[in-house]
Amino acid sequence: MPPLLNDLIAILPEISLVSGILLLPFFLLIRNKRIESITLFMISIFLLNMILSITAIKNETSLFSNQLYIGESGYNGRLILALAGCLITLLFKPYFLAKSQVEYFVFTLSLQLGAQLTLIADHAISLILAIELMSVSSYALSGFLFSAKSSEAGIKFFLHGSIATAILVFGFSWVYGQTGELSMNSISVLIHSDLIPGTLAFTGLLLILIALTFKISAAPMHWWAPDVFQAAPYPVIAFFSTIPKVSVVLLLARLSDSGSAGQQNTTWLILMGTLAILTLLAGNFPALRQTNARRLLGYSSIGQAGFLLTGLCIAPSQMNNVLMYYALAMMTGVTLVTYCLNRFERKMKTVEISEFSGLGKSNLLISSGMTIGFLSLTGLPPFAGFTAKFLIFTGLGSISALPILLLSFGILNTVVALFYYIRIPLRLFLYEKEKDYAVIDNSITDYIVVIGLSLALVILFLIPDWF
Repeated sequence: MPPLLNDLIAILPEISLVSGILLLPFFLLIRNKRIESITLFMISIFLLNMILSITAIKNETSLFSNQLYIGESGYNGRLILALAGCLITLLFKPYFLAKSQVEYFVFTLSLQLGAQLTLIADHAISLILAIELMSVSSYALSGFLFSAKSSEAGIKFFLHGSIATAILVFGFSWVYGQTGELSMNSISVLIHSDLIPGTLAFTGLLLILIALTFKISAAPMHWWAPDVFQAAPYPVIAFFSTIPKVSVVLLLARLSDSGSAGQQNTTWLILMGTLAILTLLAGNFPALRQTNARRLLGYSSIGQAGFLLTGLCIAPSQMNNVLMYYALAMMTGVTLVTYCLNRFERKMKTVEISEFSGLGKSNLLISSGMTIGFLSLTGLPPFAGFTAKFLIFTGLGSISALPILLLSFGILNTVVALFYYIRIPLRLFLYEKEKDYAVIDNSITDYIVVIGLSLALVILFLIPDWF
């Protein structure tokens, strides 16, 4: 079989997304187009992407003259991304049906495509193109409510993203000056070499790392997240909370993995540990002061990025499995919370935390689902979030640099997270009702989603090694 054909077969999931992006605009040519048809077409593309990701061959291989690389971690990571995209699209089908713009669907598929290509990128050029595809789609989606707040958030997001892109390209130029190469392998070699602060290699890696923190809303490039979460559509919030984070973090895990069971480079560990601690502090402590549930989710997303960065500090032999489990637990919890919050906002027309008082008993299903999601994100048993954080904390004992400091900050921020995650559940069930909002009419979909995702969190807690 010709090498090009082999390469094309290996990226069939991405080809399915490209096909969807190219075919969607043709719906504009249909005079009496039905938005239901467009939505079903988009869901079909996401389902096809997931099926092709499941059936893809697990062989480690370099594609298109070393522009892309798919190994076991790439296969599993791509499967998680495909599952996340498919799940979010299915759960938020009513929201997509309310959108008549074909462009909305094109940008969503483009975001998914960019994330999957970022995960398997093996060269600076392919990585930059993949990240920009993901980023440009994100800028457009963040402003798709077309309100004043939405437009402001989109502009802020775009400006921060432009700076991050410039930093990323500048960082790769420094790495090229040191190594004469732009492959991800050269980056990995630098990570495991003697990194001396002030050298070309260290400066280049630092710039690249700072630029990538923007994509996962980690410090010091996290400022956009609360504003965007407050103004973006709920499916977009679900996408931003999971897919870019998983893609970039698993890429960093591949670069950090030396291919042996040995220790990571101490300088790199200190750098990653410092970013993790800063991100945990930047996400969890400001969340305590939030009065809006959307902004609280924004700071929660920053805090989750901090735990993912902490996971990058554990031993390479454990790193990929732990991060993939954490990603799966986080994706399930965040999707459950955003779905329930969306159901409340559609009825209440507001998500101020004070407005949730006393609504738990009259909206028991949705309130219970949101409570379970928040408890899992906090890291409490019997939900998957507990096991995810436990695996990260126990994995810190295998590193040589900053284990006690990282563990202390991780536990401290878990306790802090409990205080802001529990605020809405407490208001739902323990406060007196302040306003009489209409009761949410639970559909069959609501029962399936809330019960299904809640059971998934419990099953992942009980069987953490199934993946």
